[in-house]
Amino acid sequence: MAMEQFVLFIFMCCLSSRFADAYDPVDPNGNITINWDFPSIEPNVYAVKVSIHNYQLYRHIERPGWRLSWVWAGHENNRTATSQFEMYITNFALDEHGDPKMPTTFSIGVPGYTCSNATNVPATSGGEQSKVLAALPDADGAPPVPVIRCTEHMCPIRVHWHVKQSYRGYWRVKVAVTNYDVVSNYTDWNLVVQHPNLRSLTQLFSFNYQPLIQYGTINDTGMFWGIKNYNEMLLGDGNVQTEMILEKDPSDFTFSGGWAFPRRVYFNGHECVMPPPDQYPSLPNAAWDVRVSAVQRWLVAGSCLLSLSMLFLV
Repeated sequence: MAMEQFVLFIFMCCLSSRFADAYDPVDPNGNITINWDFPSIEPNVYAVKVSIHNYQLYRHIERPGWRLSWVWAGHENNRTATSQFEMYITNFALDEHGDPKMPTTFSIGVPGYTCSNATNVPATSGGEQSKVLAALPDADGAPPVPVIRCTEHMCPIRVHWHVKQSYRGYWRVKVAVTNYDVVSNYTDWNLVVQHPNLRSLTQLFSFNYQPLIQYGTINDTGMFWGIKNYNEMLLGDGNVQTEMILEKDPSDFTFSGGWAFPRRVYFNGHECVMPPPDQYPSLPNAAWDVRVSAVQRWLVAGSCLLSLSMLFLV
C-alpha cells in the first residue's frame, strides 16, 4: 500500500568545511600530491617538471584556484618555463652529496591546506630523480562577491531531503539542491550524503552516483553529481534535483528518531549545517489506512512542513 509522506527536511550549506584543515572521516586518505621531477640534469642546468594530483574523493579547488609557490634553497635562476609547468633552472643549490636541494616553504595558496616535507620517490616521468610532497595548489581573477537572495537562512546553498513515498518494500526520496547566490554558478558540483540505507539504493534519476566505501565493507556514504550536458552546472538562483528509490531492510529500517534523514551532508566538500535532533519529525512506520481522506493527509503534511519551516543557520 503506497503512502505519501510529504515530509521535507532542509540542510543549509554555509560553505565552510569543518574538516578543511583536519582529518576527514569521510575521506581519510584524501590529499593533493605535488611531484617534483628532474627529467634531465645537464652541467649547471636542471630540467624540473612539476605535477599536481588531487587525490581527494569529493573536494575540488574552486575559484580563484590554486597558486603554487616555494622558496629556493640557494640562488637558483629560472631560465625558462613552459605552460606544461616544466622549468630549466641554473645555479641549482646542491647538498653535500651533490644532489639538488629541494626548495622549502611550499604553499598551494588555498586556505586550510599545508605542505608536508618532501620525500624521495621513484621518478614519475623517466627522469633521474623525483621528490613528492603533499600540499595544495593559479586561476585568473577573483570570485564574484556573493549576492544571496533574501531568505530566512541567508545561505548560498540549501539541500532539501524530501521523504516522498513509502511502499511495502521500498521508499522514495526526492533531493533538491538550490543555489541562492544569484551571481555564481557551481560548475561540476557534487553532493555527498551519509545515510545507512544508501547500501540499498536501487534506482536513481537525473544524477550520477558513486558509493564512497572507505572502511571495509561499510557502504553508508555516497557522492552525487550532475550528468554531462544536462545538469552538471548549478546555475545562480537555480536548482537541480533527483529522486531515488531505496529498498527497506526490515532489520533496521524505521521512520522513528530521524533515521530517515542523512547523518551528514556536504556540498562541494563543505559540510552543511544539520538541524538539532529534536527537530526531526516523527513519521509513522506503517502504511496509511485507505480510509484516511485526502483532506486529512494534507493536514498532516501541512503540520510537518510548518514544524520544519523555522530552521536557521547556526
